[in-house]
Amino acid sequence: MKIASLKKHTAILASAIVCAICATLSAETVVTQTKTVTADGTITSFEPKSFIIRSEAAPAPLTYSYGKTIQYVDESGRVIERETIKPGAPVTVHYVRQGDQMVADRVVVRKTTTTVTEPGRVPTKAEAKALREAAEHPERAARRAAERGKPFPPVDPSISKTTTTTTTTNADGTISSFANGEFVTTSPASERPVTYSYTKTTQYVDEDGAPVSVEIVKSGVPVTVSYVRDGDRYIAQRVIVHRVRR
Repeated sequence: MKIASLKKHTAILASAIVCAICATLSAETVVTQTKTVTADGTITSFEPKSFIIRSEAAPAPLTYSYGKTIQYVDESGRVIERETIKPGAPVTVHYVRQGDQMVADRVVVRKTTTTVTEPGRVPTKAEAKALREAAEHPERAARRAAERGKPFPPVDPSISKTTTTTTTTNADGTISSFANGEFVTTSPASERPVTYSYTKTTQYVDEDGAPVSVEIVKSGVPVTVSYVRDGDRYIAQRVIVHRVRR
């Protein structure tokens, strides 16, 4: 009887050990299996150990810890500096849960488009006269406008004006070529050279914000490009020309 009882207790103990091992393995599996989740929101602030976003999907602000290999990129996947991300910027956060923490490993900064409509106003007497002359005598009015360097046809202030503004993204790089309405930059953060289009309104400034001549933007010059994306094109709005450090 004692031998049977001993065998019974031994079997129960062995079963308990097996269950404990299985439970341990199961727990370890839960810890190590991390799934990346995405969440959209608006940056509120960057703190020393975390950052906060607000989202329409969550009633309260959400706090994310910085992952060891966290990256900040624009919508095209280009790496950008965290310092260029301002409060209010819309982002998509890629994160994993580690216990009670949400640890971010990638933050995608999305561009925003703001549309503002300015209501029209009653034209002044001079404006009304110019509009009337443009309608009744267009050739003569066009000739006079050209002589005075004014636009033709004249702007009608009674018509409301809609302005659309797109936020820009910043990217660092080194100029490799500059010609024919485009320039190319290379950067350790990007596997391939990046081509930007420039226009008559593209600004070129030094590190202090003072305007500089476009002639100094040559191969080998380090720059920070503020740009907007239009389809597959990157359009440079502002080019900060950095000093070449020796």
